[in-house]
Parts: sequence; C-alpha cells; structure tokens
Amino acid sequence: RAGAISGLEFQVRFVLSVNPIVVYVADFRYLVMDSAGGWHGPWVIEDVKGMLTPASRVKLAWMASNGNPVTLVKEGDW
Repeated sequence: RAGAISGLEFQVRFVLSVNPIVVYVADFRYLVMDSAGGWHGPWVIEDVKGMLTPASRVKLAWMASNGNPVTLVKEGDW
C-alpha cells in the first residue's frame, strides 16, 4: 500500500565531520512505499525536538546541505 513504511531504524547516527568529530543522531529513519508499490528513497529522517538549540539548528542545516533533510516533529504534536 502506498504510504506504508519499511526499514524503520531508531537513533540513527550521521557523521557530519571527522576532525573534529561531529555527529547528528536522528530519532527515526525509514522508507515510504510509493504508489507503484516500490520502496524507493530518499530515506525519510525524523527527529522529535522540544526546543531547538543553536547547536541543533547548525546540525540540521548541515544535514540538509548534505542531502539529508530532517523532518522535525515538535514534542506534543503526536
């Protein structure tokens, strides 16, 4: 069914920099089935945040610039 998900992963680590080491940990990553029944990317990356800190804003922008946009879910929106 279109909209079904697959490959759900929790606490997914993305290395943004090696020296110095900078890591972003997203809450979830999954694939969504398309209308043709295929599991084609891109991965959907989601993170739940109560409040955005300056560091998290920088890391989210960095993720987007690397082709990995993050969908934010605000605490209480579920």
